[in-house]
Amino acid sequence: DVLMMAQLKRSSYVRKLDKVGYLRQKPLPKDYPGVQCMHCNGKKRWFFIDSKQLACGFPKFEQHLMESCPGCPEELKKSISIAKGQEHMERYVMKLDSENGIKPTRRHYADVIYERVGPYPEID
Repeated sequence: DVLMMAQLKRSSYVRKLDKVGYLRQKPLPKDYPGVQCMHCNGKKRWFFIDSKQLACGFPKFEQHLMESCPGCPEELKKSISIAKGQEHMERYVMKLDSENGIKPTRRHYADVIYERVGPYPEID
């Protein structure tokens, strides 16, 4: 997940570039913070309201980079595949090290990332 997050850069919401805005329950405010792929010049952008949505976004980042991003280098795709295997092993080790013996979830990891980045402003 860290490797995939490193392939994203900060972005802000621009309504005229939003091709799925009609699917949103609430429109996003102008300049709402998000992330965009650094390999395809911002053609793919994601916006999250909370850490739960961010956790659900990790597979979307991976799918974009591995399958649909025209600018993603092949070497990076190989690195992502290797990192996915390492992630499964690391989460298993974290499970063994934890007091309750429960394997950490992507949502838990997303909570950690979300706390580091900081909360997004509330949507009215």
